[in-house]
Amino acid sequence: MKITIKKAKREDATILATLIKDANKEVSRQFGITYANNPKHPSFYTKKWVENDFTRGEEYFLLQENGINIACVAYESTRADTAYLNRLSVLSQHQNKGIGENSCLIFLSILKIKSTYKLALVLLLNISS
Repeated sequence: MKITIKKAKREDATILATLIKDANKEVSRQFGITYANNPKHPSFYTKKWVENDFTRGEEYFLLQENGINIACVAYESTRADTAYLNRLSVLSQHQNKGIGENSCLIFLSILKIKSTYKLALVLLLNISS
């Protein structure tokens, strides 16, 4: 098994939207989430939403296993000292294998390089608890 990380581009919007939508379908099923009662739920993510994310400055990363997209994560930096983790999505057949956790560690490494490490660590600890 070979896991690779690829910085996604705007051209990957369809791939990202499909991955986010598919990774969140089980949650929407379990909790009775429908388009009618929660149209902004990630299980209804669209290419247009991803394109809007890119326009807003979000950066996406795809995680691939043997060349197949299995997860993604994005972050948005609204100020030089603040960043938000977004769209952490792992396909259901790859969940509970530490992929999401490792995605968070990747996110922290990226933010450390960009000098927002302290705030990202607080964010990660809030997500983990």
